[in-house]
Amino acid sequence: MAKLWIPLLAMAGAMLTTAARAERVFILHDAAAPQAAYAARRLGAALAERGQEVVSQRTGYDRLVSLDVHPQRLGPEAFAIVSEGRVVTVLGGDARGMIYGALALAETVRDGTSLADVGSFEQRPHLAFRGIKFNLPWDTYRPSSALDQHVDTVRDLRFWEAFLDMMVENRFNVISLWNLHPYTYMVRPRNFPEASPWSDAELAEWQHLFRGIFRLAKERGLDTYLVHWSIFVSREFAEAHAVARENFYPHYYVDGDTSEIVRRYIRESVTQVLEEYPDLDGIGISHGEGMGGMTPLQRQQWMDDVIIAGMLDADRPVKLIHRVPFSSGTTSGPGVSAHVEQVTRAAMEKLGDRFDGPIWVEMKFNWSHAHSTPQLVKVHGGRLGDTYFVPEPTNYKVTWMARNEDFFALRWGVPDFIREHIRLNGSAGYVGGYFIGSECYIPALDYFTAVKEPVDWTWAFQRQWLFYKLWGRLLYDPATPDAVFQAGFTRRYGARAK
Repeated sequence: MAKLWIPLLAMAGAMLTTAARAERVFILHDAAAPQAAYAARRLGAALAERGQEVVSQRTGYDRLVSLDVHPQRLGPEAFAIVSEGRVVTVLGGDARGMIYGALALAETVRDGTSLADVGSFEQRPHLAFRGIKFNLPWDTYRPSSALDQHVDTVRDLRFWEAFLDMMVENRFNVISLWNLHPYTYMVRPRNFPEASPWSDAELAEWQHLFRGIFRLAKERGLDTYLVHWSIFVSREFAEAHAVARENFYPHYYVDGDTSEIVRRYIRESVTQVLEEYPDLDGIGISHGEGMGGMTPLQRQQWMDDVIIAGMLDADRPVKLIHRVPFSSGTTSGPGVSAHVEQVTRAAMEKLGDRFDGPIWVEMKFNWSHAHSTPQLVKVHGGRLGDTYFVPEPTNYKVTWMARNEDFFALRWGVPDFIREHIRLNGSAGYVGGYFIGSECYIPALDYFTAVKEPVDWTWAFQRQWLFYKLWGRLLYDPATPDAVFQAGFTRRYGARAK
């Protein structure tokens, strides 16, 4: 893989000569395909920044850039850039790979290489699942003003456009939105309208937000998931039916309410959301908070009968994130056991291939401290056995949750640590990839910067650009050299004086 970077590094050193005239460039693409239109738009912006003229007609151009998909030649998410005379062709193994190729070419152009000097190279993904964990600031897992302060920012689609741009630039391919009970923010349940706290206008605003997030993600080739804890309902539903008396925000360590009306309400809500939001790709389930007083087997059975059944009731392909249980008793306290591992594996294998693609099995790498050591010491609850790995599964893949409670909002960047992390934990056949994120930190409102000038960012995640760039690019290709990240510094801060 490293040899593929040789032409890219050579390109990074070449600069546009000041004497060269601006060239007229035509970008050939399928304008009707949202992913192709997005790729062309981003590439066109990079060319314009470097003084080139992007023309809208296929006549009189100096150079042509062709964006296309070629699954017969390339695998999923792979891309190739082929330079031949006046034509540069960007090929993707799929639409996502085509976007990556266009962004790689845009990065090369921004680093100072003219289209005339672009060489041919290709890349392919090392890990299939490269996700970000994003806690929504309403109905949060923990009630706190540190989370509430992000509400206005996260309800702004301009924030999401910038955040999702960052994700695709860094080769992340999954955005997962975490929430206690997201359903009444998204639909008015057909058979339980009393569960909704919103007027028609208020619900329309929430629906505009979620549809906008999913649309922006789809345009960028990102998969989207809702991940929630169980068993939770809306306060309005609980009060209307005198059930689940504490199973709503701001409570979280509570017993599970398995009454039939709760089961029906949640199952139907899952199905209705999937029906009304076709751009939503999947749902993630969690056996933790809101299920006190239930044994691990009872929790798994409830998931099968309610959440998973509600997903399968939707008449369309759906993806599944299945978090491994982190309680082995009837409390919400942590604990692992071989019996729980066996029950969980059997439940997932029973599902066969009923979901779209492999089931992504989320495990917390070293609990909340994935950046403490690249060696796997424990998961949430203790030391993990080999039940999930031996024999190697056929319908699910492990996705490590690399939570960041080690430095939260501090800026950080150690590429060799991440490379070692992936080398030790990302090469086995049963591993699908990683989540990156935090539990009680939302990278939205920048509440750290006291002096707003002359910083070059608007939102919190932009302060930590290197953290996201390192994880995303190295999950895609661990052989990505440090020169790629050094070029990111140069673009932002200029070349270092000699």
